[in-house]
Formats: sequence, C-alpha cells, structure tokens
Amino acid sequence: MQMRMNSDHDAVARIRARVPGAFEHVYRVTRDGVFGLLVALAGSRDVAEELLQETYARFLARVYRADDAPRVDDVRAYLLRIARNLVIDAQRESPSPATLDAVDEPALADEPADDDGPERALRLLRRLPTEQREVIVLRLYNDLSYPSIAEMTDTPVKTLESRYRYGIAKLKRWWDERP
Repeated sequence: MQMRMNSDHDAVARIRARVPGAFEHVYRVTRDGVFGLLVALAGSRDVAEELLQETYARFLARVYRADDAPRVDDVRAYLLRIARNLVIDAQRESPSPATLDAVDEPALADEPADDDGPERALRLLRRLPTEQREVIVLRLYNDLSYPSIAEMTDTPVKTLESRYRYGIAKLKRWWDERP
C-alpha cells in the first residue's frame, strides 16, 4: 500500500505546519511496513519496537528542523531508509545474535507439522541472509520498486533482483520441506 496524499511532500509540509492529525495519518499508513522491515532485519520484536520509536523520532526531528528540513517525495521510502540505518548502527554498536545474519531458528524438523501460518513464514524469512531478507521485505511487504531499493541501499538493481530471486527460491524450498 503506497501512501500518496496528493504528494508525500505535501504530507511532510502538513506535519511541519503541525496540522492536526497529519503525523498520525503518516504513522498509521507507514507503521506496519517500517515495523516489518525492522523485525526482519533486527530479528527481535523488542529491538524492532525500540527502533520503531527512534525511526519516527528522527523523522520528526528532521521535519521540524528550522533551517533545512528535507524535501521528502516518498515518505515510506524515507522512513524505511531511517529504519534500515538504525539497524545497521545498532549492529555496529553491539552485534548480538538478535541482530546478526544467522539468527538461530529451530531446524525445520523441529517445527509442528501443521504450522503453515505467518509465524512459520517469519521464521523462514529470518533464516535468509540479511541482504536477501531485506530486499524481499522491501519489495513484497513495502511494495518498493527495485530502483527505489537500489537508491536506498546503494546496491545495483541487478544485484537486488538476484538476491530477491535466490531468497524466494530458498523460501519456497524450505516451505515445501515438511517433517
């Protein structure tokens, strides 16, 4: 679900002008996508909750900056970039099992045979390398184009397409592997 209030630039201008409900609308429309990316990259709902608050706090701090508020043409992409950078910073500061590529997940054989829900999908997604997980979440869950993801991650489009294709192939294979 792509947010477009006439333009996202107008939405930011409304927030900066402190129009009642402007920030709440942006938050409501973007929260799930930002939180989904944070959970996928951080590997922990608790860490993701903390980083979600920090993401929006930094967004508002930049919007309210008196001298050089940024021009934002895509609020969702802007927030996702902030969230992604926060995860990267957190990993640099204190790498922990919850924020590293290899999140320890139970072996597929340990999964309940009737687990075909979203929790299983999330567990399988967490098994992917961060680069594949990130592009899948940005592409599928946040509906970003490859060029938008390339700009956000400083990664060539062809590389992103490969990461996506390999990640999806792994997920399909793991999904079909039943005990």
